[in-house]
Amino acid sequence: LFNSDDPALITKKFWAHVKYQSKSCRIPNCMSYRDRLCYLPKEQAEQFNVFFYNQFSDPSSYNIDICYDNDSFNDIDFDHRTVRKLLLNINSNKAQGPDGIHGK
Repeated sequence: LFNSDDPALITKKFWAHVKYQSKSCRIPNCMSYRDRLCYLPKEQAEQFNVFFYNQFSDPSSYNIDICYDNDSFNDIDFDHRTVRKLLLNINSNKAQGPDGIHGK
Protein backbone atom coordinates (compact mmCIF):
# COMPACT_ATOMS: atom_id res chain seq x y z
CA LEU A 1 0.00 0.00 0.00
CA PHE A 2 2.82 2.45 0.86
CA ASN A 3 5.78 2.87 -1.43
CA SER A 4 8.86 3.59 0.69
CA ASP A 5 10.51 5.19 -2.37
CA ASP A 6 7.72 7.76 -2.79
CA PRO A 7 9.39 11.22 -2.59
CA ALA A 8 6.32 12.78 -0.93
CA LEU A 9 6.37 10.15 1.82
CA ILE A 10 10.13 10.46 2.31
CA THR A 11 9.86 14.27 2.61
CA LYS A 12 6.99 13.99 5.10
CA LYS A 13 8.96 11.52 7.24
CA PHE A 14 12.06 13.73 7.10
CA TRP A 15 10.23 16.84 8.35
CA ALA A 16 8.42 14.82 11.03
CA HIS A 17 11.84 13.63 12.23
CA VAL A 18 13.25 17.18 12.20
CA LYS A 19 10.28 18.48 14.17
CA TYR A 20 10.58 15.65 16.71
CA GLN A 21 14.34 16.13 17.16
CA SER A 22 14.21 19.90 17.46
CA LYS A 23 11.21 19.87 19.81
CA SER A 24 10.10 23.01 17.98
CA CYS A 25 6.69 24.59 17.80
CA ARG A 26 5.47 26.59 14.83
CA ILE A 27 3.70 29.16 16.99
CA PRO A 28 5.85 30.90 19.62
CA ASN A 29 4.86 31.03 23.28
CA CYS A 30 4.53 34.81 23.04
CA MET A 31 3.92 36.96 20.00
CA SER A 32 3.62 40.68 19.48
CA TYR A 33 1.70 42.59 16.84
CA ARG A 34 0.88 46.30 16.94
CA ASP A 35 2.34 46.65 20.44
CA ARG A 36 0.11 43.92 21.86
CA LEU A 37 1.67 40.87 23.50
CA CYS A 38 -0.29 37.64 23.21
CA TYR A 39 0.36 34.49 25.20
CA LEU A 40 -2.83 32.47 24.81
CA PRO A 41 -3.43 30.50 21.59
CA LYS A 42 -6.82 32.16 21.08
CA GLU A 43 -5.29 35.63 21.37
CA GLN A 44 -2.51 34.64 18.98
CA ALA A 45 -5.05 33.32 16.46
CA GLU A 46 -6.98 36.59 16.68
CA GLN A 47 -3.78 38.55 16.05
CA PHE A 48 -2.97 36.36 13.03
CA ASN A 49 -6.47 37.07 11.72
CA VAL A 50 -6.01 40.82 12.19
CA PHE A 51 -2.61 40.69 10.47
CA PHE A 52 -3.82 38.73 7.43
CA TYR A 53 -7.02 40.77 7.20
CA ASN A 54 -4.92 43.93 7.03
CA GLN A 55 -2.68 42.40 4.36
CA PHE A 56 -5.37 41.18 1.98
CA SER A 57 -8.57 43.13 2.62
CA ASP A 58 -7.95 46.39 0.78
CA PRO A 59 -10.10 46.81 -2.32
CA SER A 60 -8.30 46.26 -5.58
CA SER A 61 -7.31 49.33 -7.58
CA TYR A 62 -7.31 47.37 -10.84
CA ASN A 63 -10.02 48.15 -13.33
CA ILE A 64 -9.67 45.50 -16.01
CA ASP A 65 -12.44 44.79 -18.48
CA ILE A 66 -12.48 41.04 -19.03
CA CYS A 67 -14.23 39.56 -22.02
CA TYR A 68 -14.76 35.79 -22.19
CA ASP A 69 -16.36 35.74 -25.65
CA ASN A 70 -13.31 34.24 -27.40
CA ASP A 71 -12.09 32.15 -24.49
CA SER A 72 -11.82 28.53 -25.59
CA PHE A 73 -10.90 27.51 -22.03
CA ASN A 74 -14.61 27.56 -21.13
CA ASP A 75 -15.35 24.94 -23.80
CA ILE A 76 -14.90 21.95 -21.54
CA ASP A 77 -15.12 18.53 -23.11
CA PHE A 78 -14.62 15.41 -20.98
CA ASP A 79 -16.10 11.97 -20.44
CA HIS A 80 -16.35 9.49 -17.58
CA ARG A 81 -13.19 7.63 -18.70
CA THR A 82 -11.09 10.78 -18.41
CA VAL A 83 -12.51 11.58 -14.97
CA ARG A 84 -11.95 8.02 -13.76
CA LYS A 85 -8.33 8.05 -14.99
CA LEU A 86 -7.65 11.32 -13.15
CA LEU A 87 -9.28 10.09 -9.94
CA LEU A 88 -7.27 6.86 -9.97
CA ASN A 89 -4.03 8.86 -10.23
CA ILE A 90 -4.67 11.02 -7.13
CA ASN A 91 -1.81 10.73 -4.66
CA SER A 92 -3.41 9.68 -1.36
CA ASN A 93 -0.33 10.87 0.57
CA LYS A 94 -1.02 14.50 -0.33
CA ALA A 95 -3.01 16.87 1.84
CA GLN A 96 -6.43 18.09 0.78
CA GLY A 97 -6.62 21.03 -1.55
CA PRO A 98 -8.61 24.25 -1.31
CA ASP A 99 -11.74 22.34 -2.33
CA GLY A 100 -11.51 20.35 0.93
CA ILE A 101 -11.32 16.99 -0.87
CA HIS A 102 -8.45 14.70 0.01
CA GLY A 103 -7.17 11.68 -1.90
CA LYS A 104 -7.99 9.03 0.70
